[in-house]
Amino acid sequence: MLKDILESIFKLMIDIDVDIEASWLRPKEGFQQDGDEEEDHVAFGKNCVDRLVSSIGEEIMLPLIGTLVINTIQNDSDWRFKHAGIMAFS
Repeated sequence: MLKDILESIFKLMIDIDVDIEASWLRPKEGFQQDGDEEEDHVAFGKNCVDRLVSSIGEEIMLPLIGTLVINTIQNDSDWRFKHAGIMAFS
């Protein structure tokens, strides 16, 4: 059941605009992202992952998250998959 929940969270995190602004690709040196600039789906997904790890425990959740992240970042056809995988660990 936890694997299904995580997959749903990742699907939500991937559900962001495909088109991105050039400024997002090349941030200024020393740039720190404000919470307002992050997509709501991504922020919500990261929060869900954090809460699951906090409540269920790292020893159960991290292997599930690790497998899902590896599968997600291996997708070379869409940058959003890599972004969601990396953000899950942040």
